[in-house]
Amino acid sequence: MKLTIKTIRKFLFVFVILLNTNVSDGQSLDYDTNYVLSYYKNLVVTAVSESKANLVYMNFQTPKKLYELNYKTNSLLTYGFCLDYKWLSIEYTTQMPWTEIHPERGLSKNFGAGFGFSFRKWTFRNFLQVSEGYYLENTSAWQANYWQNNSRYYIRPDISTSTYYSTLNYIFNHRKFSNASSLWQLERQLKPVGTFVLGASYIFNNFYADSSIVPTIPNINYPRNHNTYFSLNAIGLNFGWQGTLPLFRSKKWFLGTAIIPGFSYQFGKLTVADLGTINKDKLIGYQSEFRSSLGFNGDKWYVCASYRAFGNVNAINHSEPLSITNSYTRLYVGYRFNDPQIKHPLVQKFRL
Repeated sequence: MKLTIKTIRKFLFVFVILLNTNVSDGQSLDYDTNYVLSYYKNLVVTAVSESKANLVYMNFQTPKKLYELNYKTNSLLTYGFCLDYKWLSIEYTTQMPWTEIHPERGLSKNFGAGFGFSFRKWTFRNFLQVSEGYYLENTSAWQANYWQNNSRYYIRPDISTSTYYSTLNYIFNHRKFSNASSLWQLERQLKPVGTFVLGASYIFNNFYADSSIVPTIPNINYPRNHNTYFSLNAIGLNFGWQGTLPLFRSKKWFLGTAIIPGFSYQFGKLTVADLGTINKDKLIGYQSEFRSSLGFNGDKWYVCASYRAFGNVNAINHSEPLSITNSYTRLYVGYRFNDPQIKHPLVQKFRL
């Protein structure tokens, strides 16, 4: 079944409201207070701006030609808010109607939903991203004089993709390293510290197009026959490193990074119009998570700029790779209120 944004909105609207739910055991003192300062009892309100992008890279050899295709969505800028209190975190972001970035790249649409948790030793994250509308980033590589006669990239409004990405990781240096501090500033890292990470992941990717993905004469009435399609599954193991470096004398400024690569067993099917079908049951693939951040984590206010990328690469036909990358550039500012101390029995039942 083709997953479209309209279909996803019907069945997963609840996940839009709970776009990013994170459970944190900051209330547990199973950590070194010389390294970690927790704000789990504060009510935290955050204003968020996030830009999303999806890149599909294909490189495959045919008897006639080597094809290299870089299809990418236009920048999708969203705004929203996040509320954090103890173990509960709720976030909602949406694209504003007046936002139009890079019109020469065409119109892109996106739907995203996800949830996760972050304990001291374990972290879990999973999300679903559905994107529609792509442009060919390397358009000029296919036609040298393309920009002399065109003001837009080669646009493919018929291309749509869906990605489900889930990962479970174990944090080795969990007494000194705060994952909540590196991701959401619900805690503060007081001293420089890093940790190795070991885990597992599952990734599923779908790709649909209503004509060949190889650039041809643009046709705004793409026949709805989905004659270019692929679906790929990946089950893998991850091993990497992440760390946080407090800066200056106050130790409230910080740098954070995470590099968590892994290898996976992958299987799937690729069908490209006019080029045939490739079935693969035993592929060795590569997946990775990368994060970097720079911010200020004060007693009441915090602000941060961060970048996250989740990639999945495989060799569809020997050395010819296909990769899908979801990236997020995030700017946010937040304020910590004191503990509201809600006494309602229903709220206390959920440890709030």
